Amino acid sequence: MAVLVPTNNFQSRDASLASYTRAVAITANDSTDVVETTRAIVVDHASSQHANVSMILMGDTAAVTIPIRVGIPFPVRATRIRSTGTNASSIVALY
Repeated sequence: MAVLVPTNNFQSRDASLASYTRAVAITANDSTDVVETTRAIVVDHASSQHANVSMILMGDTAAVTIPIRVGIPFPVRATRIRSTGTNASSIVALY
């Protein structure tokens, strides 16, 4: 079985890009990578000012859980957003 690696459209671009041009809703999944490595994510959580998001970052193999402020873009190069350990009610990837 071939391993699919998310497309990294920012690999050869300046990391200080001024604004985001696309937003895509993400469904957390423990075994499936996102289609494209994120540039940032925004989360929502109905009952809190932050949400925990479990993710695997580009170049890593182990998951890390990070508390992220609701509604604030969090710059992160994630290849997988895991459902286990994530309590966000919605997650949007920004590119």
